[in-house]
Amino acid sequence: KTRANVSCKAACNTCSCANSDTWKIKKSKGCNWISKKSTKRCRKKSDGGISAKKGCPIACGTCKPDPTSSPVADPSTQSPTSSPTQSPIASPTRSPTRSPTRSPTTSPTNSPAAAPTFITAEKSSEIVVIPNPPAPILDGTQTNCPHLQPNLMDWHDATTWGAGGVVPTIGDITLPESSNILVNKTITQVLGLITVPASS
Repeated sequence: KTRANVSCKAACNTCSCANSDTWKIKKSKGCNWISKKSTKRCRKKSDGGISAKKGCPIACGTCKPDPTSSPVADPSTQSPTSSPTQSPIASPTRSPTRSPTRSPTTSPTNSPAAAPTFITAEKSSEIVVIPNPPAPILDGTQTNCPHLQPNLMDWHDATTWGAGGVVPTIGDITLPESSNILVNKTITQVLGLITVPASS
């Protein structure tokens, strides 16, 4: 059996948190009056300037419960007997032992050499058709021969190419202005683009 003043402290006014009997408003309205409309009336203060939350903690719900004794473990409750699961015993996989591949030993190929540039019909600025020469007359006197025309300049003569000139043997060539050039020998070199001025 348990006494009422122990189990019902608030009702028996035996708990440390209790409504004050001396807290009054206008000497007549106490904590019982506060509890009827606690939401609004707990903001009030007594004639002595004490707030209703302090003077009437049960009525205003501000009463802190008495600390309870530490809980006692039920002796019927046994500690768990199952052992924790074991740690995994599988060994971790080994690191890969394969050696990295070696650097390539093959030397890089040489840069491709630029192909020689040749004059083609698509690249030339003008297509010149060279007619076949007429059959020579061997038993008579020849006249109007191109290689016998006056003021011809010899391709193979260095003076044809200006002061200190050099007979061209490679690359693109531009003929001198107002000149008639005679090629009377085989040109063995591979030349580039030959430009003939309008005056030549």
